[in-house]
Amino acid sequence: MAKIGKGWNRMMRPNGKRTRGSQATDGVLDSASCIARMQSLYETLTPVQKRLADTVLKDPHSVILASVGELAARSGSSEGAVSRFSRVLGYSSYAEFKLALSRDLVGSTQAIHEDVAKTDGIETIADKVARSNILAIEDTLRSLDRTTLQRAVNALQKADRLAFFGFGVSSALARDARHHFLRTVKETVFVEDTHEQVMWAATARPTDVVVLFSHSGTSRDLCEIADLATARKAVTMSITNYGKSPLTDRTKINLFTSSRETRYREESISSRIAALTIIDILYVAVSINFADEQAKLRETIRQALQSKRI
Repeated sequence: MAKIGKGWNRMMRPNGKRTRGSQATDGVLDSASCIARMQSLYETLTPVQKRLADTVLKDPHSVILASVGELAARSGSSEGAVSRFSRVLGYSSYAEFKLALSRDLVGSTQAIHEDVAKTDGIETIADKVARSNILAIEDTLRSLDRTTLQRAVNALQKADRLAFFGFGVSSALARDARHHFLRTVKETVFVEDTHEQVMWAATARPTDVVVLFSHSGTSRDLCEIADLATARKAVTMSITNYGKSPLTDRTKINLFTSSRETRYREESISSRIAALTIIDILYVAVSINFADEQAKLRETIRQALQSKRI
């Protein structure tokens, strides 16, 4: 059975160490970009915490030099609110939050976080978009918990059937995941119609894995599917953007992407690229365990598709 290697921590986290005060949310580690955390968790914050996040994102350089009292005054909050805000983001203190923020602003990282401007030429736009995608993948890798990722691989390897569901942009992700896993020895399912999804989940088996894709994790229909599949004792798995959500409360295994929204590009677009990376990781990890069988299957598929080419 494929194992996520011990070198994961050293590869994905600075010095391979876990920072104090990191969030306990399943699958979310402490090494994701500080700015990405604020962007990803923004909709789950209280009004006061949103004001704090707005203040930080508007001028992060000045916040690094600001005391807890100064940030409280700028945001119209209190020192206690600043401390709670730091903890919500996964830091044990305001000082630790500022240290993480300062790392985000060092060197080229700040350039990556900059929005595309109307005055930017095509070369600058291409550079900023590409770097934003790279950052989304890097932050996602840092946000993946090795133990949770291994649980996901184990579940997929043991399953008889794999079902992939999502809506809108997330539906395209579900379709792509099914396309990946068609090349495995597993029976795979992708259904777009909401009624058919409910019917499938209501008749799921304990040997099934149901993978649900949602950027926000707030889709009412996907939450219903998760409840139905869980009632049938199927393994439920979610791939959402960073943070706790109604969907992650319902699914057994939660994997997270990490991305940020810019003026001309919705957060969900970068998140999709990060989610595709997670799909690739899962596919390769599962495939290793069935290498011989998959080699024969790939050859069969290749020959079958040959007639479709000119």
